[in-house]
Amino acid sequence: MLVLVLALLSPSLPAQEPPEFIPYRQGNKWGYCNNQKQMVIPVKYDWADNFSDGLAYFVINRQTGDIDIRGTEYRKDWPFSCTE
Repeated sequence: MLVLVLALLSPSLPAQEPPEFIPYRQGNKWGYCNNQKQMVIPVKYDWADNFSDGLAYFVINRQTGDIDIRGTEYRKDWPFSCTE
């Protein structure tokens, strides 16, 4: 019985860490590589920030958005422009 209680109270196996993607610059453009220095998200962004909680901020062609670790972009649409 004690073994069962201890098994239930012990912490479960740690969750697998998501891959760490690192901003990578080639010329004037940015993309992301993994810890093994393999390109995982193509170099095409004007700016690429670090990932936090599975998302990273990017700028491309004067548009901003977030990208997830699968490479899916979530662009931000602004209702107005600051340029004339």
